[in-house]
Formats: sequence, C-alpha cells, structure tokens
Amino acid sequence: MGRPVCEWQGASGRHYDYIVHTLEEAGQIGAGQFGNCIYARINDERLWVPVCIGQGDLGVEADLERHRCADCLRLHGATHVHLHANTRPGDRRAEEGDLRANYPMACECDRCSGD
Repeated sequence: MGRPVCEWQGASGRHYDYIVHTLEEAGQIGAGQFGNCIYARINDERLWVPVCIGQGDLGVEADLERHRCADCLRLHGATHVHLHANTRPGDRRAEEGDLRANYPMACECDRCSGD
C-alpha cells in the first residue's frame, strides 16, 4: 500500500500529484532530493488548504525545524507537507509559480513570498 497522493491544480489548469507526509515523516527526508513542496492543513470541510508553496532541496524545504518560515507555518496550522520530486530547476520554479497563482492565500509571509 502506497502513500496518500493529493492532486493540486495550477492556475494554468495543469494538475500535479503530490505525496502526502506528516510533518514528522517529512523531517526524515535526506538532503539532496529536489522537488516542490506544499505545506498544508485540512479545513472544516475536510479539504486540503495550502499554507506555503515552495521548491528546492526537500531535505531542507520539507523539514519544519529548518524551514525559513517555520513560525509562520505553525501559526497558520500546517499539519502536513505534500512533496513532488522534480530535479529540473526551471520546471520546479514554473510549477511553484503556477500553484502560487492558483492559491494566492498561501505564502503570505515575507520570507515565503520573497525568494
């Protein structure tokens, strides 16, 4: 039995499959694995809500204790991190931009939005 998968849609209409991890599990990911990540929480309607969307080294991006926006992520109730492996930097940035454009409520803190 595999890990849960969540499909996120970009503003372009493109769909991206992300593997769902608890924050504790994600902290175990080793450095050097690149991709996109979405910190998320579940709302009252039992739907995923993005808190922060990013990309880079998942060993850093998916580790709440090392994340540059850890306080903001906790404040906004992130409970999980969704990961999508992606080794190509240009593709990662394009995917991040596509998702941020569709979920403007995510990444509201200065550190998230100021790359």
